[in-house]
Amino acid sequence: MEQLRESQFVEEKRIASNLRQEIDILSRSYTVFIAGEYGTGKVNVASIVHRVSKTKGDLVVVDSSAYSDLSYESFTLPEPSSDSNKEYTLLITEIERVPLFIQARIVEKLFPRARVNNTDTSSTGRSRLYCTSQYSLEELYENKKIHDCLYFLMRTNQLELPSLRECSVDCIFKLFYEYAEKFSNSQDIVLPQLPPTIREQLAAYHWPGNLWELRQVAEQFVLYGEVSLTRDLKAVENEDVAPGSLKTKLHRVEKAIILDSINKNQGKLNLVMEDLGLTQRTLYNRLKALNIRD
Repeated sequence: MEQLRESQFVEEKRIASNLRQEIDILSRSYTVFIAGEYGTGKVNVASIVHRVSKTKGDLVVVDSSAYSDLSYESFTLPEPSSDSNKEYTLLITEIERVPLFIQARIVEKLFPRARVNNTDTSSTGRSRLYCTSQYSLEELYENKKIHDCLYFLMRTNQLELPSLRECSVDCIFKLFYEYAEKFSNSQDIVLPQLPPTIREQLAAYHWPGNLWELRQVAEQFVLYGEVSLTRDLKAVENEDVAPGSLKTKLHRVEKAIILDSINKNQGKLNLVMEDLGLTQRTLYNRLKALNIRD
C-alpha cells in the first residue's frame, strides 16, 4: 500500500497488525475521523484511506481556517478539480476550528438525512467526509467543539495515531534511515556514515514534532553529516549572515522560537498559542508560512 510505511510507526501501539484491516474498514465508510498529535501524519493517512476506498473522485483537502469567517448562508462546498460525477472526498483538517453552524451546514449538504436520525450517511453524490484533529472525538464532543450530528456520524469510524515517542527505537531508527536515504537519493547526495550513538540519540529524544520533526532531522543529517535533535536559539541568533539575508535569518529565528514552544508544550498548539501570545489564525498562518507541517 503506497506510503503506508510512513505510517508504520502506528505498529508500536500494537495495532500494526490490524492497520491494513482498519484502513480497509474505514475506506468503506463515508465519514472518517482521524486523531493524533501534531506531526503524526493525519493527512497522509487520510489520503491512504481515500486511495483504498472506491471513491472515483478527488481528495479535496481544506484547511479549517477557510471556514472561520463564513456565514451560514455564504458557505458552499468546495468543488473537485476534475469531473468526478460529484463523487469526491472532502478532508477538513483541525475540525475543531470550524464553527459549529458551518459543521452543521457541511453535514446538511453532504448527508441531508443525517440531520433526521444522526446515523444515515446517504450523501447527495456519494461523496465522503474525512476530518482530522489533535484531540479525540470524545474530547471535542465534551468541549462542544464538534456538532452533534457530525459526532454521531463519525463516532464509529475513528482512527487514533500514536505519537512517535510511543514507538520502539528500532521503529524510529528505521523511519529515520528511510527518510535520510530517500532525501539523499532525491538530492543526489552520498548518505553520510551513521554515528555509532545514533540509536541512543533517537531513543533519548521525545519528538514533540513526531514524524514531521523526524523527517527534518534526517534531512539535516544528510546535508550536514550530524544528528541535531535540539536547536539552540542563541546559536541561531549569533550566526553570521550574508548581506541581504536578514529576512532569512528572521524567519529562522521565528521558526526556532515556534519549534521551541511546540517542544515545550508537547505539540499542543492551544498551549503554544498561550505561550507565544498568538491568536489561532496567526499561529496557523505562521506554521504554514514557515513550512512547519502537521
